[in-house]
Amino acid sequence: MRTILFLSIIFLSGCAFRANKITGQYWGSCYINTAPNVILTIDSSRRFSYHLAYLNDKIEGTWQIKKDTLFLFSSWFKEKPVDLLEPRHKVTDLKEMDAFIIKKNRLYVISLQGVTKDCSLKKQQVSE
Repeated sequence: MRTILFLSIIFLSGCAFRANKITGQYWGSCYINTAPNVILTIDSSRRFSYHLAYLNDKIEGTWQIKKDTLFLFSSWFKEKPVDLLEPRHKVTDLKEMDAFIIKKNRLYVISLQGVTKDCSLKKQQVSE
């Protein structure tokens, strides 16, 4: 019984540690008019927000990590564009979610074609 309790504590503290490492602000490495195409903010309460350079809307939702992958979920992602000229409210072409591979201080986009290093998101250093 003690072993199970000990392993449970180790597992749960590992999940919390991983969640704390991912929190922060990430800027896309591609730019639109001198601004990052996307700014992603991840907080410790498992919430995120996107600021997309081509939209005035603030996209918000929840996140979770499975192994080395960050998954983002939002009600905005479930909306279908009315026409082809309407901007997308997400970064990837995945259905009803966005997903990224986590490698050190970068997030690499997962699309239907696979993982790409184009327009990765880089974690910004916090200045104090």
